[in-house]
Amino acid sequence: MKPPAGKRLKTADIAEMTGIPEEGIRDIARRHPNRIPSKKMGRIPVYDEKAAGIFSAIAEEESGEERPPSPGY
Repeated sequence: MKPPAGKRLKTADIAEMTGIPEEGIRDIARRHPNRIPSKKMGRIPVYDEKAAGIFSAIAEEESGEERPPSPGY
């Protein structure tokens, strides 16, 4: 899904664009507030379109950290 340019995206939109579950998006946003630009519309955080790439990059970084080392056979 590619939203119209300049559209503010909600958590569900980012989840759909990135393939990361909504709870994962919320978790990343809580842990990395300085890396992900957002604004609040009431209680709901909204993100710029470029935030989808930031969420994906953080998820990729973190998935690399969580992998156990290969056995090296």
